[in-house]
Amino acid sequence: ISGLISKRSGRVVFAGQDVSQASAREMVHAGVIQVLEGHRVFQQLSVEDNLLIGTYARAQRGDRRLLEQAYDLFPEMADKRHQMASRLSGGQQQRVALARALANKPKVLLLDEPLSQLDARGGAELLARLAMLRERGLTIVLAEHRLSEVLPFVDQVITIEHGRVSEPVSRAAFHLPTAPGMVPRPQKTDREALLTFGPQSFAYDRSAPP
Repeated sequence: ISGLISKRSGRVVFAGQDVSQASAREMVHAGVIQVLEGHRVFQQLSVEDNLLIGTYARAQRGDRRLLEQAYDLFPEMADKRHQMASRLSGGQQQRVALARALANKPKVLLLDEPLSQLDARGGAELLARLAMLRERGLTIVLAEHRLSEVLPFVDQVITIEHGRVSEPVSRAAFHLPTAPGMVPRPQKTDREALLTFGPQSFAYDRSAPP
């Protein structure tokens, strides 16, 4: 979807436009931003300089005015803005990577295994912040194994099992209840799921020719 890997088949439609052949740069300019799995930050730069890089697609030398949304969602990053990213914990570095994506004011946010480096409590905290973004109108597409923790927050689920992709279904089809106020224990499955929530129009048609 992000254009980082060439598509072998299928078609990607975003906001009514076929973007199957769009490059990663073109997708970023269209407002589709991906956060890769792991601590993908510039270790020898400060937190603020990492976030500023996220604004380069909108301004040639970056735009510090665009950092406020990121600091609004992650106020603890504002307190560490002058600290080197290499001195942050793994979870903090992951939040920097997410905040950097938000600094570009995306229309669609793609997240690859956002809970992979987090314990149950850290995962619940991150999902609560993603839910806030959803309420603000941001569409989020994430790939995740820890379904029991993510399902309460999503609208649609597409499973990938043994290389086969399912049709989209609602979260209600999975029957993974969670008691009110309970923090779910991390549970990985042998299925990976593509989960979406938010208002943007986005589709992946697997049946279309390359």
